[in-house]
Amino acid sequence: MSRDYLAEFKNFLRIEKGHSPNTVTAYAHDLETLFEFCRKQGWDITQLGREDILCWSRHLLSEGLSARSTGRSLNAARSFFRFLLGDRIISADPTEQLETPRSLKPLPRFLNKEEVENLLAAPEVDTPRGSRDRAMLEILYA
Repeated sequence: MSRDYLAEFKNFLRIEKGHSPNTVTAYAHDLETLFEFCRKQGWDITQLGREDILCWSRHLLSEGLSARSTGRSLNAARSFFRFLLGDRIISADPTEQLETPRSLKPLPRFLNKEEVENLLAAPEVDTPRGSRDRAMLEILYA
């Protein structure tokens, strides 16, 4: 590679986009993983296609990177390839119409039987307010 595209991109982020040093560093780190992956595969960064980016994305996930971190890496790659496209270094953006991996949302925690019974037994049913509260809790539980 005769040009240092990463250095040019970092300057673009810093000067033209006005991104913070932390953002520039994070983008550069994510792109360095892409560059390293391309080196290992024998690929030219300016010749990548959609399938190559998907392969890199799957590689990141297989290395234990979370879906959220992989998505951030793909966003850095999108910005980089748009930069290359804008400078006419590439003729097509391999990240165009590429979906970001979805983060799995944790399942909601639910109450066990004992916790439900304790909750339903909490209102004092001797008072009108307590009876009302108990009825509302039973309706919510149902």
